[in-house]
Amino acid sequence: VKVAGIPNFSGVDSCVVTSPPVVISPTGSPPSIGGADAAAILRARTPAPPVLPGPLPGPVPPGPLPGPLPGPQGGARLALSGVVRLTAKAIISARGVAISVQVTRAGPVTVRVTVPASRLGRRGAAVVVASGSARATKAGRLTVLVKRTPAGRRGAARLRGARATVRVVQGTLRASRTVVLR
Repeated sequence: VKVAGIPNFSGVDSCVVTSPPVVISPTGSPPSIGGADAAAILRARTPAPPVLPGPLPGPVPPGPLPGPLPGPQGGARLALSGVVRLTAKAIISARGVAISVQVTRAGPVTVRVTVPASRLGRRGAAVVVASGSARATKAGRLTVLVKRTPAGRRGAARLRGARATVRVVQGTLRASRTVVLR
């Protein structure tokens, strides 16, 4: 495989290139990118996290600081509780299981419980075995009823002892926790 510079179209002969050809793969196999740092290329594609302001000048008065705290969406976050005792039997039950989520704003909240596809005798991405959603009317604690999916019902016998990932999504906010189903 040979590469060369771009052709010079200003002259009569358009086959004249601006630099001599260079062999990048003498065997004809697909060439690699060589000594390039792929991690640096990927880091350049993702935006840097916002820079938070440094400490306040002078002594800080006691009490809360005025204004919102810096951070994504004014300090908005999600928190899971009660997930540690999640069992396979609760997930596959027809009535479902209640999962408590701490939210800092109003809006729809979605909870999904996934297990590795290999645990259910499948290939590919993780399989959703239970899901549920609710709408938060204000900031605070919200209980979401999570019910089994058809994949969870079919693979019920294989769920005990599986590493399940519980993911909560509210708009752009995300939280997850991994537990072993007892």
